[in-house]
Amino acid sequence: MDTSNSNQQITENNANQNPNVVYVQKSDNAPAILIILGIFTILGSLVLMTYFLFFYSVASSVSSIASDFTSENVQLLPFISYLYAPACVGTLIGAVMMITKKMKGLYVYSICQVVFIFAYIINNSSYAFAGDFFVYTLLLLVPSLLFLGLYWSKDIKKHLS
Repeated sequence: MDTSNSNQQITENNANQNPNVVYVQKSDNAPAILIILGIFTILGSLVLMTYFLFFYSVASSVSSIASDFTSENVQLLPFISYLYAPACVGTLIGAVMMITKKMKGLYVYSICQVVFIFAYIINNSSYAFAGDFFVYTLLLLVPSLLFLGLYWSKDIKKHLS
């Protein structure tokens, strides 16, 4: 018996039964870019929460730091400083919700980032032309605006429901 002919015949029979069927399995996992952005957002929120808690606890207890603020900022500082913590916590919650692919997370994140940007600009308005303000702006506002733009891009939004 010729084994090559029988193997060929079996192969042809299998090909006729399953003609190039491609199975696509839908993944429930978030895309890599969303996970990477989420991780950086979570890390950034934790770092900022730690920074603001430390800075404002030290600033409120040390009178020499508080004397550096103008009279206008002394009045605004307590109000504005209370906006940073909820903004960071909300950003953290929004990032976790987006990693779990929830569209509400994008809204929570966006609102908290707008509050954070508003608080930062109001709190630092008297330092607008100082060299430190430019450095802090690069470190805080530019990533906030960049991440907002990336999260609202079509590639990310299509994975959120």
